[in-house]
Amino acid sequence: MSGIVRPGLTLRVRGTAVLAPELREGLRLLRLGAADLADEIRKELSVNPFLRCNFPESLSMRGDLPVSELRARDVSVLESLRVQVARMDLDAAVRPVAQALLGELGPEGYLAADVAERLAAAGVPPARVQAALDAVQRCDPPGVGARSLRECLELQLRDLGLDRDAASATVAALPLLARGALSEAAAAMGTDRAVAAERAAMVRQLRARPIAVDSAPVMHGPPDVVVTTRPGGALVAELPRDRSPQLSLDDTLAARARAEGFAPEHLARAEALIAALRFRRSTLSRIAAALIERQHRFFTDGPDHLRPLTRQALAEALALHPSTVGRAIQDKTLAANGRVWPMAALFSTAAPGADHTSAPAATVVRRRVARLIADEPATKPLSDTAIARLLAAEGVDIARRTVAKYRETMKIPGSSERRAIASGARFQRNWTQRITNCGKDLSDVGWSGTTPQKGEAHAVSDQRQADRRGRGTADACQDRDGRNA
Repeated sequence: MSGIVRPGLTLRVRGTAVLAPELREGLRLLRLGAADLADEIRKELSVNPFLRCNFPESLSMRGDLPVSELRARDVSVLESLRVQVARMDLDAAVRPVAQALLGELGPEGYLAADVAERLAAAGVPPARVQAALDAVQRCDPPGVGARSLRECLELQLRDLGLDRDAASATVAALPLLARGALSEAAAAMGTDRAVAAERAAMVRQLRARPIAVDSAPVMHGPPDVVVTTRPGGALVAELPRDRSPQLSLDDTLAARARAEGFAPEHLARAEALIAALRFRRSTLSRIAAALIERQHRFFTDGPDHLRPLTRQALAEALALHPSTVGRAIQDKTLAANGRVWPMAALFSTAAPGADHTSAPAATVVRRRVARLIADEPATKPLSDTAIARLLAAEGVDIARRTVAKYRETMKIPGSSERRAIASGARFQRNWTQRITNCGKDLSDVGWSGTTPQKGEAHAVSDQRQADRRGRGTADACQDRDGRNA
């Protein structure tokens, strides 16, 4: 009889990729710096009898320091997040996934857009991933764990008291709020003008980066990679063994444990940790060697010869995932020619508007813009258009708006404000403090009577100000979402 649904069983085979325990542990350790790695190994040594370790002097407990030089280590943002997650009432299966998500956070507090899909592909149930993600996004600072700028702003609005739907509607109406079009924004959000004004006040408190760049820990201690020059001029990247913990297995105890079958979990954990350290060292060595090959002139001729290189491109060349490259270079330093560089400084996109086959690195162009401004006559500062023409004469063809973006990224005021400073003009507030704070949060996007990026040297019309706010907010959303796509 048609239309009747009969129950039945169907056998279906489906394959999923699952990361081996050694690889999962290797990826976790890969992002740790030397000091954090030493702390992690010390914790495992305290509970695992199968491990033996020699710590280098720089990472060992020193007993010859005066009391005046001893102080508690600064608590990083990541450590604070781990403590918050540890104190949450989470299911035992959700807690390790939440801790794994913390390990995926970028320097600004964002997660990659595909992090949930990658965990699901590794065999973690989607419901467990979502519960872990919700836990991370409940942490302080608000917005941490977002996968896009839009989600980051919504999380912060929810922390300010809005429900999920109201937060989403407010972010959707952000361009209208930025222009001061409260009536249109109220209609878009389904509220009245008074509520729209309250939402506009909330938006001024939002930050584009959950974790401020200035709050990132300062890198201390010996470098993770040392670049040396061998006879003949060849550059070689080395990971000094005398500057990292040397972990080994107690072979006698391990053989007895295998024969008698005691403590198999601890033995497996010890072997996985040693394999993870080998993976960490091997991956870091491969990436350092590839950086030397692709950025050879950076090391031989200086930072002005940095070539465009993205993490995605290097990952493809080494058959790695881009997130693996990101973990490897995070909080890692490289010593060359008497200077210590963050490994992240060796990556840069190409300057826009130029031929990508010969385009200079955007970092190099920014340095050149800064030099041109530093060398300009104090009373006749260069406009962005003039700087673009000078760069074009040097073979770097970029638009005026690109020059303005680079200048604002470096917290350098516009030509009119530089001229006013040179002539001794007075401002309502100290401009240097505003330039230092510029770009830290969305309150800088045109909500006062003047524009922070341009300064207070002269007033602008309300219409120009509104247009600038609308463009700035829209560009910020597009740029942040583009990087997380």
